[in-house]
Amino acid sequence: MSDLPPPPPNWGQSSPGPATLAEWPLRAGAFVADLVIFGVISFIVGVPARSVGTGAVIAGGVIVSALYFILQEGNSGQTVGKRMWSLRVVGEDGGAISYSTAAVRWVVKYLVFQIMTLLLGFFAIAWVLADYLWPLRDERNQTLHDKAARTIVVVEPREEQQ
Repeated sequence: MSDLPPPPPNWGQSSPGPATLAEWPLRAGAFVADLVIFGVISFIVGVPARSVGTGAVIAGGVIVSALYFILQEGNSGQTVGKRMWSLRVVGEDGGAISYSTAAVRWVVKYLVFQIMTLLLGFFAIAWVLADYLWPLRDERNQTLHDKAARTIVVVEPREEQQ
């Protein structure tokens, strides 16, 4: 027998009571925050890449996007924008997501858009609109990339102020 207390609960583990699903305005706020941050990072990376050519700029943007979203969501379920809005991505079962699940979210959310932009141009906007407006009519507030990865976005409980 061990005299050590049990470890503290971790995010991604089931907790008592149902999680609060993130409403669309909160998700939109986190998305806008991430776009601003991602835009600044992309600009910093993209300026030197312009001297190499357009292909390097596109490839750099895809790589920065993958690193920004997959690493953060796979590690903690949160991007900087989600942290700002107290949101977290979890599996539909409430468990933590893996890097591979974060990669599925990223592929459906961003890589599909990039490919559609190259092949279909303006019609790629329809994909983004469908993906991000889907939660407005979905009972679990899931986007299409949530559905593909079997994830939900929840409001992170705040510790009580003392």
